[in-house]
Amino acid sequence: MPKIPGGAILAMDKSTGLYEVIKPSKANRAKFKKVGAPRYQKYPVTFDLSYTPPLTLEQRLELASYHQEERETLSLLSRLTLEQCTLEERLSDTPLPLIDRISDPPASSSPIHIPPPIPHTLKFHKSKLLTHIEELKPNLLATLIRLQPIFKRLNAEAERSHFGLPITVPQEMGIRLWNWYQRLEKLEEKLDTIGHTFTNAQWRRLSGSLKQIGRVSFVNLADRFSEVCKELDELDIKLP
Repeated sequence: MPKIPGGAILAMDKSTGLYEVIKPSKANRAKFKKVGAPRYQKYPVTFDLSYTPPLTLEQRLELASYHQEERETLSLLSRLTLEQCTLEERLSDTPLPLIDRISDPPASSSPIHIPPPIPHTLKFHKSKLLTHIEELKPNLLATLIRLQPIFKRLNAEAERSHFGLPITVPQEMGIRLWNWYQRLEKLEEKLDTIGHTFTNAQWRRLSGSLKQIGRVSFVNLADRFSEVCKELDELDIKLP
């Protein structure tokens, strides 16, 4: 076989079957320089080079709680799956004949407990009345707390009148004020019971009375005690 010089190519002519040594030009050598060379493949990075700081105590606790919830969920799912399989097995069983199903039930070892009849006095309250009670009960309690200094001093005035000492509020006015204050106390104590018997007009009257009392100013009560009592008396409070 002839020696092939550097840069030459041995090629066979198919028409004659003879081999020829072909020396390609410089341009062709540069063009076919990389023919047959292994192709470079760029593989993606499959690992993360970024730094991950360690978890804090709160993060570890949160992660542990999350895993605990996952375990409970899987446990519940497993139990429900078992129950589903049990029900499917029961449903797949052959049903009993009709004559067996309508026969007398077997005698029970324990006596049958028959519940008592529903009492005729059982009544269901209207939601509107319950709403009135829930709305006015806090206002009623707040009004009584606000009025306590007034009637505490009225009580002291009554003791002074009993011993013949001078008073700043007339006795008749004090009696009128005490009448509707004691009615307010009774309403606050038993509103859950007697409130269900009120009509819409009575609810409006109670709500309006609380608003009237709230408009009276108790500023500088020590010097304006008689004036405040007069303003309360002039309201002419009418409670249900």
